[in-house]
Amino acid sequence: MKLQLPSWLRRETLRLPPWAKRAKNQSDWASITIEADTDAYVAEWFGLLGVTKPDQYWLEVAYQCAKLDLQTAIAGTEYDPRIGGKPAEFKFNRSDKWALKLHPTGKGIKAATQGREARGHYVRIRGRMPF
Repeated sequence: MKLQLPSWLRRETLRLPPWAKRAKNQSDWASITIEADTDAYVAEWFGLLGVTKPDQYWLEVAYQCAKLDLQTAIAGTEYDPRIGGKPAEFKFNRSDKWALKLHPTGKGIKAATQGREARGHYVRIRGRMPF
């Protein structure tokens, strides 16, 4: 069942973060395919989070926050999965510099995801969750 958003909640245009762009090749099964630059989103989110010593925990927090930024960007547009009935596809490019295995564990990935700490950081910085 598709969500029926009132017109005042809909957005006519898609505005992506500077580190993301609409992919040239769009998938038939997705409402939109967005490509993201890992080096750029990590730099932005580490700055927002005040991270000076990166570890696996902070890399995962930055990744989750970047995904939430992309969800926020499509919310209310024709690409919103609740409106279009199709999922969105986010493709993050690889960056050897930010490979998890190169960084200490810190609090760990589970704390960021299953502990929902990444969501808490996102709300603290952006004010709310996307959907």
